[in-house]
Amino acid sequence: MKKLLTILLVLTVGAIFFVSCGGEKKAEQAAQTTVEKKMSITTDMLTTAKDPVCGMELTNESIADTAIYNGQLYGFCSEECKAKFKADPDKYLANVEEEEEHEMHEKGEKGEMHEEEGEKEEHPH
Repeated sequence: MKKLLTILLVLTVGAIFFVSCGGEKKAEQAAQTTVEKKMSITTDMLTTAKDPVCGMELTNESIADTAIYNGQLYGFCSEECKAKFKADPDKYLANVEEEEEHEMHEKGEKGEMHEEEGEKEEHPH
């Protein structure tokens, strides 16, 4: 009976050791995969090149995290900004849309001014 208990004890300890080592390796592989995925995201893949929460202009190196919302990929400068976005995405996307409309309007006005100047230069009277 003692031999049987000893064998069971040895097998149990061995199984625990084997599983725990394998678990660490899997966690390490998952972490590496996450890092590789983050490294492969570039700003041209994002819906907007700015963090929708804080408005920071993102670069390939500054993308700390991403989220998909309504089929669109958004980048964030930090996990905190991502958490805020996930809590109320429509709030932040409304701000992004307003800002984009404002920028387009400004570009449109500048473009019209340049066109008028160009017309004057092309057709002097």
